[in-house]
Amino acid sequence: IEVGKYADMIIMEENPLKNLKYLYATGDIKINDNNEAIRVGGIKYTIKDGIIFDARQLLDDAKKIVDEEKSSTPGWEKFLMDEIERE
Repeated sequence: IEVGKYADMIIMEENPLKNLKYLYATGDIKINDNNEAIRVGGIKYTIKDGIIFDARQLLDDAKKIVDEEKSSTPGWEKFLMDEIERE
């Protein structure tokens, strides 16, 4: 990284070389020292062409778009099930 140059990178808390599932938007489950299942990892931020994107906000935005589309498309569940049955 150099001053004045753009960098494309991801910021995360866990090492994806130990578990590639840490690269999932929601991270992965692991067992802690108390033998409890905890969710860890997941991309926190993506930096593309010098612009910082909050991964959690992007997930929330995508969910909102999908929910709005579902609510404006009556019968989408039946259409989806019909498609699955044809396969």
